[in-house]
Amino acid sequence: MGAMNSKYYHADDHRPVTAESYHDAAEIFAQRKARRLFGRRGQVAALQAGAYAQDGSCAEYQAFVGYPSGLRETTGRNVHFTIYYR
Repeated sequence: MGAMNSKYYHADDHRPVTAESYHDAAEIFAQRKARRLFGRRGQVAALQAGAYAQDGSCAEYQAFVGYPSGLRETTGRNVHFTIYYR
């Protein structure tokens, strides 16, 4: 991440992060959620952008987080979170 393009993002139940874009911040927040729910084996299987504010103040993301349960299989659940730009 370049220091010049980095911005400060936060989500409801996570510590704030510095990232270059909403998507980069969403990847960090989704990984944190996976680790919180499933421990060290937690992983993000899919991440998708949802709604966003036209003024760029927030964006919603959905992720499927879980743990590996077989060859190319992940057992887990969907999580939704909103990211705010500060």
